[in-house]
This record gives sequence, C-alpha cells and structure tokens, in this order.
Amino acid sequence: MADVTDPRDPNALTWTDFERDLVALARSPRTIQSYREAAQQLADHAKGVDLVELTKTDVQAYLIEVRDRHSGTAAQVRFRSLHRDVDRMQAQVTVRGKGSKWRHVDYSIRTGKALAKYLRVRQKHELANLDVLWLGSRGMALTPNGVTQMIRRRCRQAGIGQLHPHQFRHWSASEHFTDGFSDQDAMRRFGWSSLEMPRRYGSATGARRALDHARVLAMGDRL
Repeated sequence: MADVTDPRDPNALTWTDFERDLVALARSPRTIQSYREAAQQLADHAKGVDLVELTKTDVQAYLIEVRDRHSGTAAQVRFRSLHRDVDRMQAQVTVRGKGSKWRHVDYSIRTGKALAKYLRVRQKHELANLDVLWLGSRGMALTPNGVTQMIRRRCRQAGIGQLHPHQFRHWSASEHFTDGFSDQDAMRRFGWSSLEMPRRYGSATGARRALDHARVLAMGDRL
C-alpha cells in the first residue's frame, strides 16, 4: 500500500497539508487514521498519480471499486473521508506589505491547488532553499524584481503585452468595488491605512459603472 506519510511519496506534501488542517480542527487520531487509509487506498488505485490531479471521474471509479469489492457502506465511509481532499476549503496566507505591515489574505480552492502543485515541484529542486516560497532557476529566493522579470517572460511566452505585478492588485481592487465592497472592507482586504486609496479606486470603478449603465439605458435610441 502507498505510504502518503513517506517524504518520497509524490502525495506526501498533499497529505501533510491536509493532516495539518485535521489537527487544527481537533479531529481525533482515529479519524485522522481513517482519512489517511482512504488517501493511501486512493493513491494505490491511481497507481502513483498525484492525488490533486485526479478528476471527479477518477474518484468515482475508485468509490465504485470499493463498493463492488466491499459494500455500499464502505464506499460511503471512504467518500466522507476523501471529501475534503476533493473539495478543499478556502485557506489563508499571511503576507507583509508596504510599511512592513502583516495581514491575512485568503485564496481560493483553485489557487490552493496551484500552490500545492508548485510546492511539490519546488521540493524536488536540488538547490532549493525551502525556507522561502518563490524560487528562481538556481534555487535562490526570487526578489521583487525577479518576480517582475518572471511575469514579463510569461507574457512574452503567452504572446500578450507586458504586465507588472501591481496591475493584478489594481484589477483585484477594481473587481472588489464592482462587486460592492465598502471602503472599510477594502481597507482591511488590501492593507490600506487611510480612505484615500479606496476612494481613488472607488471613483474609477464608479465612473465605469456609470458608463455601463448609460449604455444599457441607451437614451439616444429612445428619441
């Protein structure tokens, strides 16, 4: 049977991350053991494939196998154990922004899967400094300028115009205001210390909303 606790196993990082969540949720050792057995059996069924790369169909095939070999009840037990591997909750990271201020930023399930995939590749780098998150090709930490250069290379590869990392922050702020974020909520979300920045973004977003609304009304077509 696969051993997802073995650092050499391709799913070791996924399991470690998941087990940390279970401990934080005060799950009992017996429950954690049940979850581990389900993950190991699924890994055996997948024949060494990275668990986070499995599709819904792959998991369904495993559960059908459990049902046919054992019982429908056994399949239900395994499904409950695997449900959070399959549908991870949103998580948070702690980041330091301008003025060395720390804040919590949540990330989506899709982003979490992408981060986990990156970390699994990163840990195999023979020169990797695992004390930092973003690494260059030589295993050293990426500087802010290094991140900018990396994004520019990806833009060229994708055949699109150059982007700067801060543009993603501008876009995110504008989208939050479009979806109805208040100035106070935006300040907490983006780490701003005054109302100046949310008002600036809010003003630009408000102008866009007014233009979109005017286009919908199409008053000139009513004459």
